[in-house]
Amino acid sequence: MTRPKAQSVRQGHGSTVPKFRPNAEATIAPDAPNTLDAYGTRLWYELWHAGRSAYQTGTDFLVIERYCQLQSRRRSFLAVLEEEGWTVPGSTGLSMVSHPCAKLVDSIESKLVALEDRLGLNPSARYSLGISAAEHTSKLSAFLERQGGN
Repeated sequence: MTRPKAQSVRQGHGSTVPKFRPNAEATIAPDAPNTLDAYGTRLWYELWHAGRSAYQTGTDFLVIERYCQLQSRRRSFLAVLEEEGWTVPGSTGLSMVSHPCAKLVDSIESKLVALEDRLGLNPSARYSLGISAAEHTSKLSAFLERQGGN
């Protein structure tokens, strides 16, 4: 049986949680990409503003662009589902099946969860990234509350 090493001779990391270091200066939102519609563009600027002390334009640009595109697609598919319903007649017309947009919304939402984790847009993601509630801006919280239903 081995004995534990004295603390003075131990090697390795004391913690697996990374140390969060906010940007020294607030990041200014880059211009929205032309791949975004009006909703995605508004979301783009809100997200950059909310995470201005955490996001880097060089590394987070494409992730945030993808997140905004997926949110725009989700919103448009939900509008179709509200108009046409969540079920449609099947190929024989005898039974009802899920609307194709419902499956697309489900797929998009699973991708959004992964991106939300990467961007620190939920409490557990902020914890795993090492961002404490005190370091987290209230504007990001307000942003997440506004996005709750859309």
